[in-house]
Amino acid sequence: MRKPDNGLPFLFRQYLAGTLGSEERQLFLQQAASKYSEDALKELIDQEIALLEPGASMAGNHLTEAQADLIFDHVIGQSKLVSLQRRKRLVWMGSVAAALVALFVGIYYFSQPAAGSAPAVVWKPASQDVAPGTTGAVLTLANGKKILLDSLHNGNIASQGQASITKENNGIAYHAANGQTAVEFNTLSTPRARQFQLSLPDGTKVWLNAASSITYPTAFTGQERTVTVTGETYFEVTPNKKLPFFVRYRDKKVEVLGTHFNVNAYDEENESRVTLLEGAVTVHNGNDIGQLVPGQQAVMGKTSGIHVRDAVDVDQVMAWKNGQFDFRDTDLKTLMRQLMRWYDVDVSYQQGVPERFFTADVSRDKNLSSVLKILELNKIHFKIEDKKIIVTP
Repeated sequence: MRKPDNGLPFLFRQYLAGTLGSEERQLFLQQAASKYSEDALKELIDQEIALLEPGASMAGNHLTEAQADLIFDHVIGQSKLVSLQRRKRLVWMGSVAAALVALFVGIYYFSQPAAGSAPAVVWKPASQDVAPGTTGAVLTLANGKKILLDSLHNGNIASQGQASITKENNGIAYHAANGQTAVEFNTLSTPRARQFQLSLPDGTKVWLNAASSITYPTAFTGQERTVTVTGETYFEVTPNKKLPFFVRYRDKKVEVLGTHFNVNAYDEENESRVTLLEGAVTVHNGNDIGQLVPGQQAVMGKTSGIHVRDAVDVDQVMAWKNGQFDFRDTDLKTLMRQLMRWYDVDVSYQQGVPERFFTADVSRDKNLSSVLKILELNKIHFKIEDKKIIVTP
């Protein structure tokens, strides 16, 4: 690692003391966010933490760990020199999200200091809050009966024709009898603030994000395996060359033999996206056909053909399944739609809210207020009233 810049430790100390002028402060922010000083800044903050005595705080000329975390994210986040690619590499205590433990529990917010004043870390308890989503879904049987799966214990929950349905930990599985010919169709749906896992009769595994659904047969017969989805779903398809697997949504179709891929097809989004992680798929959009290799993504507008993107960051695509929000230059309204689905809230915007783009990794198991505090670092403000987010300038 390159040695820290000689001027950075001094500027860092003055920054903590609140004695930097505007030009010096800008110089510090630029140096702290430069490629050769990210690790240096982490080392300086780690040194501050190492000097801590129990109960020490900014008033005692040392940082608490929570304050150090906030300063690191604040400093790095401010500089326009930080590109999206470099933000992805900002790994401290596992990730930027992991480093901001104190911020995520919702007890601090960071306000940008004016020249000549110390960084302000302020206690701000949330007056209202919303818990994150959890595991749960509704199973609709062929006869229209609905089964709420949120709190059911493991074991047999229903029978459909010759197939039995069992609850297994965080999902359900179908067990079809050998030679089964009677086929009925079931639908598994996740409301907002829920996600769930399903094992189809052929062993294919499906994960459903919030506000999603899949309709499927209780046994796969004939010459193909076909399911229909809404929202966002991730598939790990059991290979079977004799029975190709099709995923349908709206007027589009994804054809696979055995592979891992993600389908994002929310009606409220302008585009749908099919992202391939492993294997190969063919995407059909009307008369337009596109073939994908791992790492590619097919993007389709509601009235446009297929555009294939190369070298897609699959970690970002799969963040929802892995318990994360992964925002990469994400515009405010797109981001809010993700929060609406996961926290089961509505959103309203006051007049004068500026356009903003966000880059952050945030755990999906945190309360809503904790996520909003992170977004407020980008000079957007929020209020929670009942089950509604009000976005203010």
